[in-house]
Amino acid sequence: MSCYPDLTPCDYFGFDHQGHLLAVGWLDGTQEYSSGSVTEEDYRHLETLIETAFQPLLIMGSHQCNLCQFDGVSGYKNLFILDQGAILVAPELILHYINQHHYLPPKRFMTAMRRIESTTTLDYKKQLLATHGQFLLKGNQS
Repeated sequence: MSCYPDLTPCDYFGFDHQGHLLAVGWLDGTQEYSSGSVTEEDYRHLETLIETAFQPLLIMGSHQCNLCQFDGVSGYKNLFILDQGAILVAPELILHYINQHHYLPPKRFMTAMRRIESTTTLDYKKQLLATHGQFLLKGNQS
């Protein structure tokens, strides 16, 4: 999996995202990351969002945790969180990183995540378009 510091531009998807796509939780063993605790309520909400995450892209392969000493878990979903004109994107492994490696996502991400009830609603998709998310819905054209 690619590694991006939190809240930096994410080009993992190969799109011309024009700076609107920011990474959260794209960890690997080569970078420092914030650690701490999240509430169980926030963790469970994030878990629900990821379980039903809107997946506008077909991903050919999975991400694997390389922070684990042995047998790192893997995942393939990505979660797109809308916030202040930007789209924060986190791999589904963010749950594993929080639970097993005490990763603490940025406050901006946690606050924005709490405002979203579901990524499968028409309202969410309209907000995605209004937040410059057309590149996600059109597919990779770069």
